Amino acid sequence: MKRCVIIEYRTVPCFLAALLAALAIALHAPGQLSYDSVTQLYEASIGRSVSWNPPFMSAMLAWLGGGTVASSVFVALNACATYGAFVIVIRSAPAISATRALFCSIVLTNPVVFAYVGIVWKDVLFASWAVLTFATCLAAQRTQSTSVRFALVALAAIFLGVGALIRQQGVFMAPIFLLAPLGIVWSTWRRARRIQLIVVSALLFVVAWAVTGQLVNRTIGGNDGRAMAAAPAIVQTFDIAGMVVRMSTPDAMATFPGLTADDDKQIRERYVPDRVDFLAIPTLKPDLLRAAGGQSLTPVWLNGIKTHPMAYVRHRVSSIMSLLDLRDINKCLPIQVGVEGAAEYLEHLNLRAESSARARFLYSKLRTMFAYPVWRNWLYVAIMAIVTGILLFKRNGVAGPTRLVVWVYLLAMWVFLASFLPTTIACDFRYLYPIIPLITAILLTLFSRSGDRYDKAPLAAESARV
Repeated sequence: MKRCVIIEYRTVPCFLAALLAALAIALHAPGQLSYDSVTQLYEASIGRSVSWNPPFMSAMLAWLGGGTVASSVFVALNACATYGAFVIVIRSAPAISATRALFCSIVLTNPVVFAYVGIVWKDVLFASWAVLTFATCLAAQRTQSTSVRFALVALAAIFLGVGALIRQQGVFMAPIFLLAPLGIVWSTWRRARRIQLIVVSALLFVVAWAVTGQLVNRTIGGNDGRAMAAAPAIVQTFDIAGMVVRMSTPDAMATFPGLTADDDKQIRERYVPDRVDFLAIPTLKPDLLRAAGGQSLTPVWLNGIKTHPMAYVRHRVSSIMSLLDLRDINKCLPIQVGVEGAAEYLEHLNLRAESSARARFLYSKLRTMFAYPVWRNWLYVAIMAIVTGILLFKRNGVAGPTRLVVWVYLLAMWVFLASFLPTTIACDFRYLYPIIPLITAILLTLFSRSGDRYDKAPLAAESARV
């Protein structure tokens, strides 16, 4: 009788997660499409890259059938992956009290997650990938079967390899995430068997990455690494502008040879720390490159930082403050609803710029929440800091392999956040969205105590057999 009550408590947040996933699919399908979304659907339809986006998502949309069929399936996959991961996390706890079930239910109702799983963005796909691999690792460390455990570890390694190319940060995030499944192998198996399985897992990761890259390049041609190569010049141009506005015109001219009076004037008129988009000055980069006599802005950029380090720091701090939503959230695209895109791409895809009745309904319900901390990235960074502190100073809160998994994913999130310190070029809310589902899953882990005393007995018993 007691076990029935326990299962009932755990079932409540699981049912809520399933309900939210179903509602999200119903409200969002065929997906909320921005300019980036429409561009990637266009790339999927022609099999060629025409943007700076990594080609993975365009290839995925092509594999899913293209057009609104692909975008609808994309929404369903993201909703099921994200909320399904939450269910896996909750069910990884053999027992959960009524109070903990309530806390889990409250965490699950985050409107940001509900709003974002229906947007056809690579940031959303990246977040779904990350949280699903986290849940897979938790499931692996909870099972009492060694064969099932390694099957899940192998699955996590393959998932991580496949998703490493979703967006630029995946190149360093995926290897960090891989430490979680490898750590589970290390803590479970002994002696030579441990090394063998770690090698197998690492090979699965590398092969999945390589094969996925080949398939993506065959599906979407013409990118040729442009997604990575273009970023430095864009960041450096933004940084140079940020330094220019923080010094006098004569000083700027002396620091950046080639900078013309007209360039200086336009920078001061157009620069804002919120985004680089407004800094459309066609002559700026050519003027600086011509004076430097090179093909790269790096020497010019480095000289500016060396000469005026505090101007650079102030510019970067200002950009990060915008990214964390410490300023006006409405300047940072808090949400995307409806269909927007270049006219020629929309015509090719038989789409039109519009907001459906469902999209308008969704926006009307969510926009009132933009004024609250739940729609601020600084809140989730603060929660990350609190959770990190708890794990540092309260060692009995999460034990065993779960502690390792949580630590690995926390580390990866901190590295992800740190990657924006020198590279932020816009404050779009979606850039840090991948943190939100992951920190939600970690909170569910803590609230459901899936990593508390329940880890120890199965692992000890299993280790004795292996």
